[in-house]
Amino acid sequence: MAVSWLPRALSAVKNKRLLQRWWGRDDWFHLKNMKAIQIKEAIVERFKGELGYKSVMAWPIYDRKGGKFIVYYMIHATDHPEAPKLMARAYNEAVQPRHVAEQSLLSFMQSSPRGEP
Repeated sequence: MAVSWLPRALSAVKNKRLLQRWWGRDDWFHLKNMKAIQIKEAIVERFKGELGYKSVMAWPIYDRKGGKFIVYYMIHATDHPEAPKLMARAYNEAVQPRHVAEQSLLSFMQSSPRGEP
């Protein structure tokens, strides 16, 4: 769900019936005044309440690795009890930086007491 540009995109649509069909009900106009975090929460609640999923998580996707600007949320909805754990592992592996270079540097530094090769 691309929340970073959604309020602006909603304002640009001329045919309001398209927005009602996209959102699935007639209260879509509230989204225009919501912050990204509120839009995310509204979508999560709809997946839980209207679609009945047991677990719904919104995973932030950033503009770049290590960035702080959320471009969109990847919505993961499931009824399987193991799926949230699997998704968390996959997300953390994809988003978090790897520590391989840091470990190599530490090994190198330990080979010489003065840090010399």
